[in-house]
Amino acid sequence: MHDFRNRLYGPAAALALSLAVGAAATPALADGEFLQLDGSDRSLSFVATAERGRFAYTLGRSDYAGGYDWNAAVTAKAEVPLGKGNLVLRLGPTVQYDSTDTWRFGAKVVAEHYADFGTGGVFLLGEYNTIKNAFFIMAQPQWYASGIGAEFSYQGNDTGFREETVVLSYRVKQSKVRLRLGYKFEAEEVFAGISWNTF
Repeated sequence: MHDFRNRLYGPAAALALSLAVGAAATPALADGEFLQLDGSDRSLSFVATAERGRFAYTLGRSDYAGGYDWNAAVTAKAEVPLGKGNLVLRLGPTVQYDSTDTWRFGAKVVAEHYADFGTGGVFLLGEYNTIKNAFFIMAQPQWYASGIGAEFSYQGNDTGFREETVVLSYRVKQSKVRLRLGYKFEAEEVFAGISWNTF
């Protein structure tokens, strides 16, 4: 329990700081913010993204058995018409710092698309990072009236790490907040979380 509390302090502080920054952003500049915190008795992860104009700024931390890592990125976007929406492409530099006191530098490319089907929508995301050749693929359907959503993701890197994850979520009273409950198949781990999304 003591280790879990120690893992919580860094991401929780970052979450509080990010909420304060997002709240202080002026309407003219606040293109969108996304915050997410997931945790269990064995791991904890946090990510914050803010978009201003063509640029997105991302900071994240993952705590796991044996260590942790911080990841940050700045990406520029371009949009290509696709269906009723756009395919958003992002590219930019990334940096990682981990519990072995190692810094790594690389680049990240992202492709994302939101498809609206009237009663709901599906957010699709794919990422590749040259740091450890990491990849992340996600499909995130949601149903507007009920507030229920789901998430299916697959990720990995060239160290042999792989993980498949499924999540059920619920939007709280038409707000920007979602409660999350998920399962990691490789780790055999149940986790809970919360997210805040103004996009």
